[in-house]
Amino acid sequence: MRLRSLQAILLAILPFAGSCRCNDETLSPIVIGERSALSGGSDGPQTPPWDSPTQVALDNGLLVHWLHEQDSLAFNLRLLFPTTMRAESMDAAITHIAFRATERDLTRRLAPLGAHLTTSSAAGRMELSIQAPAEAAEAVLDRLAKSLGKGSPLRLLASEKGRAFSKIQRRSAAEVVSAHITSDLLDLPLSHQLIAPAQVKALDLEQLKDGWWALHDPRQVVAIIHTGRSAADLQKKLSQLADTWETRALLRGPIKSVFERLRAPIPAPNHVVSSPRGLLLSDPVPPIQVVPGAVSTGKHTTLLVLGRILPASTAPERAMARLAQRLLQERLDARLLISGSTAVLLVRIRISQSDPVGSVDKALKRLQAHASGDDPPERLRQAAQLWLGARIVDASLRGDDWTMAWSESIDLAQDKLALPTALAQDAQLLQEISPDDLGQWRKRWLDPSSGDPGWIWMLAGADVKTTDALATKFTLLRDPL
Repeated sequence: MRLRSLQAILLAILPFAGSCRCNDETLSPIVIGERSALSGGSDGPQTPPWDSPTQVALDNGLLVHWLHEQDSLAFNLRLLFPTTMRAESMDAAITHIAFRATERDLTRRLAPLGAHLTTSSAAGRMELSIQAPAEAAEAVLDRLAKSLGKGSPLRLLASEKGRAFSKIQRRSAAEVVSAHITSDLLDLPLSHQLIAPAQVKALDLEQLKDGWWALHDPRQVVAIIHTGRSAADLQKKLSQLADTWETRALLRGPIKSVFERLRAPIPAPNHVVSSPRGLLLSDPVPPIQVVPGAVSTGKHTTLLVLGRILPASTAPERAMARLAQRLLQERLDARLLISGSTAVLLVRIRISQSDPVGSVDKALKRLQAHASGDDPPERLRQAAQLWLGARIVDASLRGDDWTMAWSESIDLAQDKLALPTALAQDAQLLQEISPDDLGQWRKRWLDPSSGDPGWIWMLAGADVKTTDALATKFTLLRDPL
């Protein structure tokens, strides 16, 4: 069974760059003894001071996690829309168009309130966040009800279909290869990760309408609210929201938990054929798959992406993967996405047009050096604090919005009881990792010559000259995937 991530994993890992040590592509090395302004120290707060939230199940099936902060002057609302439901009919194109239609409609409705709307994604879901003053809470809920309660917005759906079609005529190498490799690693159809022009063009309004209802079914959605006001104080508006935002289901059934909604597994489709896994510097070396359909323009647009699945079924495994990725990011551009028991690691390498083979060799040497490295305890501690400190600063820059941190807690927690302490446990485990344990883990999971043979690699945006040069040393699979 796999978690169907749809396009969320792609969106989370796409904004990363290459293997050279440019300003925005790798992290600065950790200097022993240097105190970072982001750190806050091991005694600093690693999670918001929350208690267990009030959980409210509205009459329409919407599950609300209410995080109360005394004297907070804000009203922060985050809606989590699972993309793991109805896998047979919900592909990336339908999900994208339906979600963007709602974003446009709500943006227009909230503008007079001075509310701030943002969207994001995590594995298996799309997220919509609204930040407003506490006194505007009733107005925000009222406009949310008017937007979601009127049913599928056909005019907006048609408009968003046109927007989507115009934006995907030319795909960047990063976008195409990221979609292909994550689909392959997770045994998912490519249509659940990458929107194709033909896929959008073939959609009719009835399909978009059904897709909108499926994505916005309140029985599947989770709402997180962080405010100084109580649920009882806003009970009238919550009831109106439940009455207006309806489900099309005739039989509603029992209320699903947050984990049943956001981690719904589906069988891996039979028509998906995974690429052969292997090592990168010793047999069995998998072929480099040449991904078709990418546009290569300008300088440094040919990309080779290495990828693998990492263990993440327990809290210690997740902490180990996070710390290893933080240190690897000093040598190479690496991104890690963790949700529940699934973790995906991608490393992207920019291929030099003048020396394609040298680009790959240099990156693999860096990966090998990282996997064989021996870091002192102080360096690991400071790496952990830098990572945790960056998370705290990010929350602060968002106006101390607790809803994003709670969303992350949902990903980290194994059950309902662990939700309030999931982030704190993650922070503690991250700082308790020993050099020996990390060394053994890296040797097994990151060593390209003698570790676990679970790597695949894909090339995108390469011209004939580049592929011919790489073919002198590596086996290339040029047929479409």
